[in-house]
Amino acid sequence: MRKLMGFLLLACWQVCLYAGNYEVVSPDGKLKVALTVSDGLGMEVFYDGQSLFGALNMGLCLQQQPFKPVARSVKRSSVNEIITPVVPLKFVSVANHYNALRLNLKGNLAIEFRAYDDGMAYRFVTNGDGKKTLVYNETADFYLPEEAVLHLQQPVGFKTPYEEPYSHVAMKEWKDGSKFALLPLLVDTKKGVKL
Repeated sequence: MRKLMGFLLLACWQVCLYAGNYEVVSPDGKLKVALTVSDGLGMEVFYDGQSLFGALNMGLCLQQQPFKPVARSVKRSSVNEIITPVVPLKFVSVANHYNALRLNLKGNLAIEFRAYDDGMAYRFVTNGDGKKTLVYNETADFYLPEEAVLHLQQPVGFKTPYEEPYSHVAMKEWKDGSKFALLPLLVDTKKGVKL
């Protein structure tokens, strides 16, 4: 009976890790990144309790097979340091203050999220043994609020000097057949935050 209970507890623990919800919050508590692991990876970013944007189908394919996230462990950390660049640009020193969540996945892969007071970042990390890792594809389907306004360049062709004026397009007017656009782009969420 004791072995059966131990097995059931282990199985429940594995299911909770595989399909779970995780979050990391900025040091000032205003920005929150919510991560969902189920059949795929997804995230949603909140600021002052309002949803700003999200992403679905986040993945990194290291082999030519579908990405299926299986969580192994979670590690949380905080960093509060001052970085002094070798060649100062705008500032002589830069504050590096964030909270991080690292989700270690099956297959020597991890995804790390960082929540800063004024932004967020994520990256995939390979936990290899020093060997080169071939990345076949990285995916993320981002979704933005419908009331957002996109500020972007829409050149006539692929040969461009990046000197076209910026267009201002409402998100609800952006369709699959719309003229293509270049990065970078600025998204005005109309919630007091720009991305």
